Amino acid sequence: MGREAWCRVTVRDAGGSVLASWMVLGSGRPDLAVVDALARLRLGASGLGQVLEVGDPCLELLELLVLSGLDLDRHMGGQPEQGEEALGVEEGTDPADPPI
Repeated sequence: MGREAWCRVTVRDAGGSVLASWMVLGSGRPDLAVVDALARLRLGASGLGQVLEVGDPCLELLELLVLSGLDLDRHMGGQPEQGEEALGVEEGTDPADPPI
């Protein structure tokens, strides 16, 4: 099985200048270990006054980031694709509706 691009990671300083940028590659589907690594990178970058951006995430990684609550207000991602909702937007439910 070949390696696929899961996402592009860019670290910027407070002024927006790129400090580092690389592709995250892997075989198969990304898992929670990838999400954990990205969260740790973001925490480390934030501690240094930097911003971690994840661009062009594959669908599986994007879904994991959203499900884990780490969509990070799109600081981790580029722009939504046409017809796709922006991350951080959740459909509301009526508390009176019974669970399915």
